[in-house]
Amino acid sequence: MILCYFPKQYFRIFTWKTTPAIAFLPWLLSFLTYAPTLSTWVAYEYDPESMLCQYDLDFWPTNFYQFAILIVSVTSTFVSIIMTLFKIKQKKRSLSLIAPALHLMGGFMTVPKDDFMQNDKAQELRKELNDLVMNFKMLSCIFTASVIHWVPFIVGILSHHIVDYGRDFWTFANLLGHIQPGSDCLCYIIANKYFRTGYKNMLRGIFCCKKSDKVVYSEVANGDRRSETAMNTKS
Repeated sequence: MILCYFPKQYFRIFTWKTTPAIAFLPWLLSFLTYAPTLSTWVAYEYDPESMLCQYDLDFWPTNFYQFAILIVSVTSTFVSIIMTLFKIKQKKRSLSLIAPALHLMGGFMTVPKDDFMQNDKAQELRKELNDLVMNFKMLSCIFTASVIHWVPFIVGILSHHIVDYGRDFWTFANLLGHIQPGSDCLCYIIANKYFRTGYKNMLRGIFCCKKSDKVVYSEVANGDRRSETAMNTKS
C-alpha cells in the first residue's frame, strides 16, 4: 500500500540492507499462524501407533485463529490490488491529458521550454505507471499464491461440520499453507525488478563488497530509458 501512493520510494526502500527484512515479513506472518503450537494453547491426542502424544490438528480454537490471520493477510493483499488499480487509472488519466500537447510538439521546429517540462512530466508519469503495473502483477502473484496454498485449509474450516477429514488431511493442509512464504519470495523476485536489484545488492554486499545502491539503481533506470527509447524509435 505504501508503494502504491509513494512510487518514488522504490529506490530508498529496496536496498541491500532492507530487502532481506522485507522478504522476512511473509515468514513472520507464517510464524504468527503457527504460534499456538509453540505455546500452551494447543491440544494433544494419543496416537496408539507411535504411542506418543501428538499435536491435535482438529483442535478448532487454534484452527480458527490461523483462519483469522489468513483472512487478514488475503484481505490486505486484495485491498492493495484494488488501490493499485485505482492509481493506475489515475495515472493513465493524467497521462492522457498531457498526450495531446506532446503530439502537437512534433509539428514545430522550435519547442518552448514549457513543452520540454511537459515532456519530462510525461516521462515521469510513464515510469510511475510502469511501476504501478509491476506492483499490480506482483500483488496478483502473491494473492494467487495465497489462495492456492490455503485452499485445502479454507475448505476444511468451512466444511468441518459436514465432513470428518482426518489427521492426514489437516497435516497436508497446514504444510501446504505454511509453504506460502517461500512462494511469496519467488513472486517478489519474479515480478519486481527493484526487489531483484535489492537481492543482487545484498549478495554483493555479503560475498563481495558494499556497492553503492545508487550505482546499481542508476543502471536499472538507464535500462528503462534505453527500452523506452527503443520503443519510441520503433514507433
